[in-house]
Amino acid sequence: MRKVSEAITAAVATGENLDDIGQFTPLMVNGAIDVVQVGSGTTGITGAMQVADMAYGFELPVSMMNCPANFMAHLAAALPNHWMMEVVDVGRDIAMQADQRIENGWIVLGDSPGLGITYDEARLNELAVESPSPGSGASPWGRRRGAGLYQAGPNEPDRIDEE
Repeated sequence: MRKVSEAITAAVATGENLDDIGQFTPLMVNGAIDVVQVGSGTTGITGAMQVADMAYGFELPVSMMNCPANFMAHLAAALPNHWMMEVVDVGRDIAMQADQRIENGWIVLGDSPGLGITYDEARLNELAVESPSPGSGASPWGRRRGAGLYQAGPNEPDRIDEE
């Protein structure tokens, strides 16, 4: 990615499908990223904030990518290095509503508490399935092997050894 960034005049934007701050670190340390893309899979709002803070230390702009109900708009509004946000059409989500609107290119947050998201319980019940579809997983983009299955102790590595 660094060689690509050095060879072209366009900014290299990446990271939308990365999962945590550790995966962003080598990109920033090695000058391989010009725009840090934080997605909804970046360990939620807390993880996205950690990545955005690290990007700020490297003087890199952050863009928020594909967040259902645009829930990261709240975080984006608080970041000094926020540059842009991919806006997901409010209402495209099958069973949730968000108290926000778009005006003149700006996300205008509503007055509802928290993230302003409400769920349609009846619609969720209609969508319930007895078992996952064959071949489906937790995320269409995947997770690292063992993600969420192991918590390292204070003197243990935060990984599962390959067998």
